Amino acid sequence: MIMNNEFNITQTNKQFNAAEILSELGTMLKAGIPLLSAITLLSKNSSKPCLLSNIAYDLKNGIPLSVACSYHPAQFDKLTCQFILLGEKTGNLDTLVNHAAQLIKKKEKTKKDIFNALTYPAIILCVALLMITFMLIFVLPRFASIFESMGAELPLATQWLISLSSACKLIALPFVSIILVFRKQLYACLLKTTKRYPPFNSLWKQCYQLHFIRILAYCQRAGIDLHTTLTLAIESSVDSYFLKYITDIRNEITLGYSLSDALTQQQLFSQKIIELIKIAEASGELDTTLINITTELEEKQSDLFSHLSKLVEPVIMIILGVFMGGMVISLYLPVFKMGDIL
Repeated sequence: MIMNNEFNITQTNKQFNAAEILSELGTMLKAGIPLLSAITLLSKNSSKPCLLSNIAYDLKNGIPLSVACSYHPAQFDKLTCQFILLGEKTGNLDTLVNHAAQLIKKKEKTKKDIFNALTYPAIILCVALLMITFMLIFVLPRFASIFESMGAELPLATQWLISLSSACKLIALPFVSIILVFRKQLYACLLKTTKRYPPFNSLWKQCYQLHFIRILAYCQRAGIDLHTTLTLAIESSVDSYFLKYITDIRNEITLGYSLSDALTQQQLFSQKIIELIKIAEASGELDTTLINITTELEEKQSDLFSHLSKLVEPVIMIILGVFMGGMVISLYLPVFKMGDIL
């Protein structure tokens, strides 16, 4: 559901694949298969047959597909139901269902790109932290006992390291327990932090910009009016900072401003994009232009994911290298002074 999980990158393959279901439904409808028969066929091969069976039951009782899908908001968000409703009204249900499927697929691809960009650096960071923790808890105490038997005054860096080892032994278990208990809150806090500070804030900004333009593009192609489109964009946004921009744009559209003028006042997009939208409004090709802008933003986003992944990895390695190097030097400083003691 876009409304509550706009960019939830922790979803599994076992979950209900709305994009696949809608795409197959559109293909069946285009082939001339009746709607009820199509839903029944899909329920036999679905990961959630009960859900589709319930929709089929509603259809048998005369409930429209858009209303039946709205009973399951976790699988079919308001934007998808709006596409289906428009398809029912215009008689182009197969086309509009395919539009909804494409929009969901694009969103899923964005989530997959984010996951792929962050997975490798996250694995490196976790493994390194485990190694550091192991050294602090199990290796450093052995060195501490050796240094104590030497009877000499330890360098300040070595004293700090031994103190850190003692503190780590005391807080390791409570720290892990807190992480396990409050993992959801910590995950939400981490996401909020990455959305506000570089280098990840630019990534999230592009994701939200692309999501917004994508909704505009497919809604315009589907024939949904601009005010309704912006309302759906507001309902499908979970970021309060970006939500304010969209709300202000809708308010200005309501006052009679054009889309390009509203975007100019909010300074949400580059001047190039705004000029393209302005020309498209004058020529009546807004849907086509928005689709082209979406394609361009997707390519830029893909490049940004690639650059971010290449940037984060060496930064993590440098930080960990400095820390590990400092640990090794701190451990061997007393050894260098062993000659004085002997």
